Parts: sequence; structure tokens; C-alpha cells
Amino acid sequence: PVKLAIFREGFIHQPDVYLRLEAMGFKIQRENEKAVQWTPRPGVLISGKIDGKALAYKGVRYDPSIIVEIKTTQGHTFDALNTVEDVRRHHAFYVRGYYDQMQLYLLLEERPRGLLVWKNKQTGMLKVLPPVEIDFQRGEELIQKAERLTPMVQGKVDPPPIAWDPGICGGCE
Repeated sequence: PVKLAIFREGFIHQPDVYLRLEAMGFKIQRENEKAVQWTPRPGVLISGKIDGKALAYKGVRYDPSIIVEIKTTQGHTFDALNTVEDVRRHHAFYVRGYYDQMQLYLLLEERPRGLLVWKNKQTGMLKVLPPVEIDFQRGEELIQKAERLTPMVQGKVDPPPIAWDPGICGGCE
């Protein structure tokens, strides 16, 4: 129930972030609530829900548009994330996963860059990191991972367990 409540908060904060980005001068194309599916290789299916695309900033159009991902977080995490490298090297696995999520979106949507927008849940402050540039090598590694996991997903078989990590496993009931 606690994790579900946390995820629900994201849906509450996202419309506020859109409005505030637009007030700053961004023209945002808000994406649908429905997940998108990509097939980067035959038999490999990747699903995701892009939060939005920045079409322009203060009247200057982006061509192509820039992927926008909105993340809400606690104050200590918000304060620790100031660069893309901070996200890539963060101690929490789920924060590191945001970099991977962005890389997949960039590769699958054929965009050279994206924006990670953070909202501090306690203060309401926003932070837009410098753009995340596409990393073709990491994107390919992630597609290969999806390719390895596809037979397990199709067979409804759990993948082999990971080594115990209190930062990951300790949060599971």
C-alpha cells in the first residue's frame, strides 16, 4: 500500500509540473496516459509511457522535439541530483533506472536528447537537469537485456534471482 500511494503521488504532481514548465516558456506536448509499445527487434517488445515532449522554448522550436520525463522525489534525493552523472551513479537502483528509461526512450523514439525534470515533494521546487544525450551503447545494452528476458516473459518464468542487495531487496515485502 505504501508503494502504491507513492506512485499515485506522481500522477497528482505531473499536471502541476506541466503547467509550471509551460509558465517558464516551454511548449509541451503532453503524452497519452496509455503506454506505447516498440518492437526494436523481431519478438522483442518494450513498453513505456513518455511523459511529454518539449516542442519549443520561448518561441524557439525544437526539431526534433525533446523527450521530457517528470520525476518526483524526496528532498535528499532532489538535492543530490544536479547532473546526468549524479543520476547514473546514484546509490538507489531506481534512480539509476531513470537514466536507462530515458536512454530507451531516446533510442526508440529516435531523439538525440531528453530532459529529466525533478519535483521535490516536500518543497514543490522544480529542477531541470542539463539535457540527457543519447548513449547508443547503453541503449543497445538495454535492448539486448530485453531480448534476453523476452523468452522468460513469454514463458511466464521468473529470471534468475539477483544477489541480495538491501537497497533493492530490503524494500520488498
